[in-house]
Amino acid sequence: MMRWLWHVLLRSLGLLRGPGRGNRDVHRLASEFRSGWVTSVTGVVVWIQPLDEREIAERRRRFWRHLWRSFREMFGAKRDHADRYPHQIFLIEVESTDDLTIRVENNLYSGKELRGLKKGMRVEVGGEYLPNDKGGKIHHTHSGKGYVWKR
Repeated sequence: MMRWLWHVLLRSLGLLRGPGRGNRDVHRLASEFRSGWVTSVTGVVVWIQPLDEREIAERRRRFWRHLWRSFREMFGAKRDHADRYPHQIFLIEVESTDDLTIRVENNLYSGKELRGLKKGMRVEVGGEYLPNDKGGKIHHTHSGKGYVWKR
């Protein structure tokens, strides 16, 4: 517990700047083409899905639809997760590797939006890594094991 608090303090002061411990894990999982939970993956943002007014309205509509579906499910309706949760999507280039770019899908309904995200910004991500032909993606950044932080 004390070690975790110490790391949080150092991160907030900007003194922990090296690549995260999870970078090796992601590189290993990508080379073996396996999925798994990873933490402290650091990288630089290289692309952000732009938000326009239509997307913001869609997120608002999805929120109310989700609320209505949840209300119906409490009274026995069939669970339906299609087109339910909006995500903040961006790509990071993993530090200490030259060829690994990962898509990060941050759930905005269950987690927090990373405000002020820009290209070139360093972030630290934890979540479930799923490999694919393009490098892979990290999702479930909102669960107990997952997170997204600016560094």
